[in-house]
Formats: sequence, structure tokens, C-alpha cells
Amino acid sequence: MKKLTLVHMVAVVLLACFCLTGCGKSFVIENGVLTEYLGDKENVTIPKNVVMIGEGAFEECKSIKTVTIPEGVESIGDSAFTHCINLTSVVIPESVTSIGDEAFYYCNKLDDLTVPESLKDIGDMAFSMCYGLEDDNGFIIVNGVLFEYNGAETELTIPDGVTRIGKYAFYSCINLKGVTIPKSVIRIDYSAFANCSSLTEVRIPESLTDIDENAFLNCPEYNIVVY
Repeated sequence: MKKLTLVHMVAVVLLACFCLTGCGKSFVIENGVLTEYLGDKENVTIPKNVVMIGEGAFEECKSIKTVTIPEGVESIGDSAFTHCINLTSVVIPESVTSIGDEAFYYCNKLDDLTVPESLKDIGDMAFSMCYGLEDDNGFIIVNGVLFEYNGAETELTIPDGVTRIGKYAFYSCINLKGVTIPKSVIRIDYSAFANCSSLTEVRIPESLTDIDENAFLNCPEYNIVVY
């Protein structure tokens, strides 16, 4: 009787594992958290019973080209879509209130992004190296967060409307000598201007007080001018 029970249990486990991939069930969902994607579709729609897309759930899924996230999803975890190198389009609904660190890091072909204006909690480097989102001036900006600058200007004015200069946004911009930060900016993150070895002058508004102590790490000769 015990042997029969053990065989039966093994069969159930094997059948369940098969059904995750063989019966069209490509998502591993636990208590509303999508923890892993096992499919190979190009166009993916997240199931409606998902509340959170978990950490690394789609990490390095090279097959995915588009992702539609339904209303009801509230958060996207750290590294959820990192290195999805063929991802070109993502629709994020109004219900999403937070996006984790490096959530879309190095989705280098992503060029069609729908993000609600209400989204305020965006993690470090969430859209860094998403070169398809780069504007004509070399900035990657999503919902007021400047994630990256890939230009080569020596004198630069950050666009008005940017509220936060993200981690490593200007990392090793060795040509940069002077930068003007607009009054809209309220925060400069860790190492935002790290290793900008030629930087000599940073012009900041009097209203800007939230500057990480290592924002200008390894910038040996810079001066701050308050206006």
C-alpha cells in the first residue's frame, strides 16, 4: 500500500511538472506572486490573478518581445525583466505603484514603454542601458528619473522636468566639465556623477538639498555653484 502511494505521488509530481510547460501553463504563481516564467512566447500577457511580478521572474528571457501587464498588478520586483534583450514593448498599468531595482536593466531594444504618470517609486537603474528609450540628446528619462546619459557634451544642462538623477546616470562621463541642474530636480542618487574626472563646476538650485554624499565620487576638482 505504501509503495502504491509513493508511486502515485511521484506520478502526480511528474504530471504537474509536465503541465507547467506542456499544457500551456507557462507561469509559476504563488499567492499572487509570479515567481517564474517558463514559456517561450514572443508576446506575453501576464495573468489577471497576478498582484506582483517577482524578483527575476523573466530574467534573461530572450524570446520575449512584448509584455502586457494587466490592471491589478501592483509591483514589479527587482531584476524582473533584466537582460530581456529582445524585449521591445511594455505596457504598465495604473495599478502598478512600484518598480524594483534593475527591473528592466539592459533591455537594450526596449523602445515602446507605457508607464502611468502616477508611478513614483522606481528603483535604482530600473531602466539603465535601455538604449531604445534614449532621446536625441542621449538621455534615458522615465517619469522624471534620469537613468543614464550617453552623450559626449562638455557643458550640459539637464532637461527641466527631471526630478531625480539616478544611480550611475553620468558614470565615467570623462568629457563632462560643467553641468547645470534644473530647479525641478529634488534628489541626486549615489554615484550619479562618479568618475567624471574632468568635471569642474556643478550648478545646482538652492532648493536642491537631497544629494547623496557619494554622488560625486572620484570627481577630484569639482566646485558647486548654487543659484
